[in-house]
Amino acid sequence: MKGGSTPRRGSSVWRAALIRSLIAAAVSVGVPGQLPAHDRDPSGADSASDGCASRQAIAVRITELEAARATGTPFDEVVARSTEIEQHILKLEPDTARACPPDVSLLRLTERFDPLRREITSERRRRQIGTKSWPEHVKVAILEDRVEIGMTREQVTAAWGEPRRIDLTAITRHEQWTYSGPTYLYFANGALVTIARPRLTHD
Repeated sequence: MKGGSTPRRGSSVWRAALIRSLIAAAVSVGVPGQLPAHDRDPSGADSASDGCASRQAIAVRITELEAARATGTPFDEVVARSTEIEQHILKLEPDTARACPPDVSLLRLTERFDPLRREITSERRRRQIGTKSWPEHVKVAILEDRVEIGMTREQVTAAWGEPRRIDLTAITRHEQWTYSGPTYLYFANGALVTIARPRLTHD
C-alpha cells in the first residue's frame, strides 16, 4: 500500500472532560429526592450565582475571541486567548440546578467555542508544518492526515500523532507502529516502508 489516511486524534482531554460534564448535567435532571430550588440551602444560591457569573465571563471571552479572529489580532495572542477559554470551560461545574440562563449552559458555550478551537488548532498546525524544510507533497499529505511511503518518523507523527504501541518485528527487525483500525506502519532505517491494514474475516 502506497499511502494511507486515518482520522487524527483530537484533544482527548478536552473531549473526555466535556463529555463527563455534559453527562453529569443530564443525569441530574429529575433525580428522585432532589429538593425544589426554594427548599435548598440558601448558601447554594450564592454558589449558583458565582457559577453563572463565571459562565457569563466565558461567554464574553468567546465573543472577544470571535472579534479577535475577525480583526486580525496576532495569532499568538489568539492562541493564548483560546487556551485560556478552554481551561475555564474545563473547570466549570455542571449547572445541576438549572440556575443559569440557557445561553450560558455548558452545551451552548461548547457549541460556540468548539468550532473556534478547532479552527485555531488547525491553523496552528498548518503554521507549524509550514516552517518545516520538508518536500511540499509531504506537507500536503500531513495536513490531509495522510501518511506515505518514505516518510520519516517525525513526519508520520505529525500526520497521525503518536502510535498506540511500538514493536520490533522478529524476522526483519523493522520497527512496527500500531494505530487504531488496526493499521500497522513499518519503518526501516528511519523511513516508512510498509503500510498494512489486515482484512477482518467474518464467520
